[in-house]
Amino acid sequence: MGEMVEAKTTEQIWEADRLDRRQKADFLYNFIVGEVAKRKRLGRRSSYSLNIDAEWGGGKSFFLERFGKQAELEGHVVAYVNAWKDDHAGDPYIAIMAAIDRAFALTSKRTVP
Repeated sequence: MGEMVEAKTTEQIWEADRLDRRQKADFLYNFIVGEVAKRKRLGRRSSYSLNIDAEWGGGKSFFLERFGKQAELEGHVVAYVNAWKDDHAGDPYIAIMAAIDRAFALTSKRTVP
C-alpha cells in the first residue's frame, strides 16, 4: 500500500503523523466496525463504504494509506485505490477491481499453509 515503510505496529504506522490524525483514524475505525456489527444484527448486508473529501494536499493519501494499514493489522482485507496514481485506464472500475483483486490475492497467500 503506497510508499510507506512496512510497519508492524499501529505506533509505527502513525509515527510520521504530525497532525495527530491517529485519533481520527481510531474514531473512524470504531465507527465503521460498530456500523457493520449493527447491520449484521439487523440482518442487513454488513459492508460499509464512505467518502473522504479534502482539497488537494489535504492529507487524504497520507491518512488513508495509514488507516488501511491499521485495518489490515486488525485482520481486515483492504482494497486501496489512489485515484491520482491509479487513474490510467478510461474506466475507473478497472482500477477498483484491480485493487480488490490484489487485496484478496494477498489474503489468500496469507491463509494458505
